[in-house]
Amino acid sequence: MVGCCVLGCKSKSHDRRSQGKKDHKIRFYSFPTWKLYEGDQVADISKRRRMAWVAAMRKRDLTFDNIPLSAKVCSLHFHSGTPAYEMQETDPDWAPSVRLGHCKVKVSTCGRLDGRVRRKKRKLPDTVEENQEPPEIEVIIDDTATEDQTPECDFCKVRQEEINRLQEENMRLRSELEKKGLGEKFLKDANSRNLTPHRTSMFCHASDLIQNMDKKATWDRFYAENRNRTTTFKNFEWFFGFEAIRDLIMPFLQTKSHRDSLLHVLDMGCGTSALGPCIYRHSYLPVRVTCADISPIAVRQMLQHVQANAIQPHNVSSQLEFVELDCTELQTHYLCSSVDLIIDKGTTDALLRSKEGKGKAGLMLKQCLKVLRSSGSLLQFSDEDPDARLLWLETEAQEPGVMSSDVRVQEVGELRGMTYYCYHVTPRPVV
Repeated sequence: MVGCCVLGCKSKSHDRRSQGKKDHKIRFYSFPTWKLYEGDQVADISKRRRMAWVAAMRKRDLTFDNIPLSAKVCSLHFHSGTPAYEMQETDPDWAPSVRLGHCKVKVSTCGRLDGRVRRKKRKLPDTVEENQEPPEIEVIIDDTATEDQTPECDFCKVRQEEINRLQEENMRLRSELEKKGLGEKFLKDANSRNLTPHRTSMFCHASDLIQNMDKKATWDRFYAENRNRTTTFKNFEWFFGFEAIRDLIMPFLQTKSHRDSLLHVLDMGCGTSALGPCIYRHSYLPVRVTCADISPIAVRQMLQHVQANAIQPHNVSSQLEFVELDCTELQTHYLCSSVDLIIDKGTTDALLRSKEGKGKAGLMLKQCLKVLRSSGSLLQFSDEDPDARLLWLETEAQEPGVMSSDVRVQEVGELRGMTYYCYHVTPRPVV
């Protein structure tokens, strides 16, 4: 049984299965993770969001670094009943803000946050020595305060301790970067330095890449620059490589064999990943592996690499092909019910995290379900928490009278501190 951790909230997981109860559709959401390995912008905003969720709880035993897996927030504490997407920081549901169980709740805004940061900076000295303790902040408690206001004061004290710890850590890291010659001056003078092309590109285009991952031009530039960084070709893997999910994919193929035809496997948004070629090389069953990407540069690089290395299949009847393809237009390339397995390793994540890609992600999902056989499957690999991704899949993969689907999730494992999941979507006949 799962319960809501908000102060005074009595929602339990069995509520949504009970009959005759008013709140039988309650959902529970995990605290957002701090995504350290998806660029500075994502790391910064996911960190702020996690801190905002912790701050909203106002619990002494719940801190940024100490959130138990059982800690959940129910849908009653969001205006729309569900958390907003992590990049929509101005959305009122970016963090819980309804029925939080403590008094005098003020809705946070960007202006209030910026003002608080500026006031804090004015209180701190310009520099802090490496071993110097951060300045102490005196917490003044009004003797005339009522009992209801006490949790507010306790929370402020805990929050200030966390802020002090983070500021001290930030100053220590800044000092280490300065010692290595990688401080603010290095970044400001990056354009005037004699930097290698890939470092200059990293400073200039990281933010642009995240915001425009739904654009063909973005990926053309990315793969062109990535290739220019080294003299030899190297596969670029989103999240992880083939070996991390080999034991999940290969047994899965054995359940879908056809006597008279090849199994059709589509690696959607393949980029320069080795996933497709590895399936082609290791599959005991005859397969036709199609590696599709919107970038012709990525497709050309993979073709050249495969031809140069003469990859041999385990089954002599297997086929491997690379095609330039916009995955929101699958039906223009494939007939309905013609594909056995579609693998999406990060492609949907890229669309959902880009500025204008959410609609394209939904369209791509619907296209996948239309070209899959009735016995086929879509495997989405992602680091997004099941509470958010399952809700999105269950909503987008249903169209009354047109399509329906079943959605399951399986944990893949943890890599570099991040937990990854496999979302298994199968078409279901429309009744």
